[in-house]
Amino acid sequence: RLSRMVRCCITTLLLIASVSAAPVDDWTSRTVIYQLLTDRFALADGHADTCDTGNCPYGNYCGGTYGGIIERLDYIQDLGMNAVWISPIPANRPCGYHGYWAVDWDWTNEHFGDAADLKNLTATLHSHGMHVMVDMVANHNGPGKVPDGHPFTEQDHYHPRCTIDFSSQRSIERCWLVDLPDLNTENGFVSDYLADWVVRQVDEYGFDGIRYDTVPYVPKWHWKRVADRLAGGGRNGTYTLGEILIGNRGADYLAGYQYDAQYGPILDGLLNYPLYFALVNSFARGQSLWGLSSALQETFGTYRRPAALGNFVDNHDEGRFLQMNPSHALYMSALAVVMATTGVPIVYYGSEQGLTQDPDGSRGADNQKRQPLWRTGYNKSHPLYRFISRLARLRTQGLFDGTQRELWVLSNIYLFTRGERVLIVTSNLGDGQSLDITLPPSNVPDAFRRDGDITVCDLLLGDGQGRGEGDGCVRVANVNRDGLHVHIDGGMPQVLMVVSSTRQARRMPVLAK
Repeated sequence: RLSRMVRCCITTLLLIASVSAAPVDDWTSRTVIYQLLTDRFALADGHADTCDTGNCPYGNYCGGTYGGIIERLDYIQDLGMNAVWISPIPANRPCGYHGYWAVDWDWTNEHFGDAADLKNLTATLHSHGMHVMVDMVANHNGPGKVPDGHPFTEQDHYHPRCTIDFSSQRSIERCWLVDLPDLNTENGFVSDYLADWVVRQVDEYGFDGIRYDTVPYVPKWHWKRVADRLAGGGRNGTYTLGEILIGNRGADYLAGYQYDAQYGPILDGLLNYPLYFALVNSFARGQSLWGLSSALQETFGTYRRPAALGNFVDNHDEGRFLQMNPSHALYMSALAVVMATTGVPIVYYGSEQGLTQDPDGSRGADNQKRQPLWRTGYNKSHPLYRFISRLARLRTQGLFDGTQRELWVLSNIYLFTRGERVLIVTSNLGDGQSLDITLPPSNVPDAFRRDGDITVCDLLLGDGQGRGEGDGCVRVANVNRDGLHVHIDGGMPQVLMVVSSTRQARRMPVLAK
């Protein structure tokens, strides 16, 4: 359990923090999203693993269902997650285990469960105080002949097939992404149906958030149209998060889909790919942490609402971090930035079990990073599970509320604060490496700048982290005069906080379930 001093300080922070009732604000400060692929997360009781059954070139259905998610909900909750992102729900073409190959927009994917099963999932998550985010696609149908797929049965429901010229926004919006039939949103029926379909799904199933796939391949005016319809009908609002994954596009390009000079507000947030690439470069590839600093400064200087961006270091489209670099210390540092920085943190399923990728590449690279979790297991004692759980609880309890300020940057060190109350220490030193630094008084968070003695506790220190024993707290004197000495042990990240009492803590400040 948390030491009494740490619990006292957390309670004080919660009383100070202001929480808005607006739906987007429900996501931006204290929500942690668990991203899963419905087909790959959990088998329901009595269901069989079917990954090796079938001849799908890019991966077979493996058997995960909505019922499986419910049966493993304790695993998600104990990890500290309070929102779940599920796969797209329409009926898909054969082999569309991921949900992105829609063929019938008015029918649910029977491999995941029927409409009643989906409603049971959202109701169950809501009953546990959790949000539900659904993945949605508006750009294309699944691969196949044209015209085909309900309700888009006419030739003019699709753009003519052409190869995308990525230097032309018009080409991006009207040509085909690989072999996926591109929906013609300039057609009135298509645009109306897609916009109304989004609203119907939110109303019928009670989704709290939407992750939109392939956003820049659809015109901004269409996304604005959807946003306006979602805002109507007496709804409280639905958090919208867009994916923009196109090479050589910086934050300014992404920011134009959050707010556009012509259309005004469009999407609430975007997946923060520029930050993702900086995290991978700085922690997995050993590049200077000044790159991370630059990405964060660009984030704060470009977007109208950085707090609504989605932050991540793994997902279903990119190679897993631990495949690029097996160091747990580096991975934990990247995760600490994701969880503590401004924005909405997203944890990709399997990260908590240290997944890398399936060594069998015969069904493509995407399938390799989307392993069925049940083959690895649901070990709640895994060091990464315990680490992510601690971070997530700090997030949901409000310790990472408040203004973010960069404090100290070197090529191998990055320190920042949230609300001047906690100090987040990260490095790319790697496993087993240690370093001592002293922050000058001007670079120390306000809560640490005292003339007398203070007690500083590392909220991440505890059983299962391989960081020795002790209570995780140290006495520090005259920080306001001498600065703050920080010892980085074994390359591990830290979340430091001053506790209210000067008594030595008797127990580790470990978060209890």
